[in-house]
Amino acid sequence: MGSDDRGVTVLVATRAWGTSVDRLLRALADLDAPGVPWQILVVVNAPTPAPSSAATPPEATVPGVAVHVIHEGRRGASHARNAGIDHITTPWTALLDDDVVPDRGWLRELIAGAIDHGFDLAGGTVRLDPTVRLPTWLEPSLHGFVTAIDLGPDARQLDTDEFVLTANTIVRTALLRTLRFDPRLGPRPGSHLTNDDLDLVRRARSLEARIGWIPRAAVTHDVPSERLRLRWLVARAYQQGRSDRRLHAEEADVARLGGVRAGWWYLRDRIHHWWRRRTGTRSFAIRGMVELARTVGWWRESLTTVVERYRRRP
Repeated sequence: MGSDDRGVTVLVATRAWGTSVDRLLRALADLDAPGVPWQILVVVNAPTPAPSSAATPPEATVPGVAVHVIHEGRRGASHARNAGIDHITTPWTALLDDDVVPDRGWLRELIAGAIDHGFDLAGGTVRLDPTVRLPTWLEPSLHGFVTAIDLGPDARQLDTDEFVLTANTIVRTALLRTLRFDPRLGPRPGSHLTNDDLDLVRRARSLEARIGWIPRAAVTHDVPSERLRLRWLVARAYQQGRSDRRLHAEEADVARLGGVRAGWWYLRDRIHHWWRRRTGTRSFAIRGMVELARTVGWWRESLTTVVERYRRRP
């Protein structure tokens, strides 16, 4: 892949080539000129090989833009993105989920915002598809579980407790190559683990990177009907708890009982969060189920760690 000191590669990981990837590529083909050379890299994360970049499928054509397709057999978004990082030579990498549609000015705003503000890593708005009618119980405080983020209307450097989503992020490739994604985190078949983006931001901060917010670089995220069911939300919260335990593995692994006891502190924090966000009886009950599911996920992951540690003992 070619390089340019001002260039950017749009990196997309997908489980399989399908209609969502086709839709995304059509949206990328319709982008306003970003003002810098750019290209697209799609990583197909499936057991069977994907077409090589020398034999790109016809649906992967974006006029005037090089589209490369590679294959990564190890399952999981983190493995797929890490495989993509190894093929990128442009100084900037923009990360997109395969089920989003970027605004026409998305890439122009993203690269200009990062350069103008001196950010090393930055993210933009991820809104939910406005054509999908959301259930009334899915209040705004729960939208993050279906992949949405809005940190305000102004471009700025983020506070230390804020993060961005890899559904819409730009990062200096040299930094990304240093950090890479933790394969223990991030979605994979059969499990909606998360915190790959939070982990990336935390480790970038430890290297004193400037983390920014670029609100005008916006994308619209798909909302499948199965994610609008209460059962799915509770299951998603459970996976969030597992992901939180993995994110804090370094501290929890040295704690008594592998972080099982720390789960009580985690539960206390979740109850506090639950209480602060109460807005009504139904909201209170749904938020309670969500926070309890998160805590159960934490405890489950902690117990698994204890059992595995015991099995490894001589």
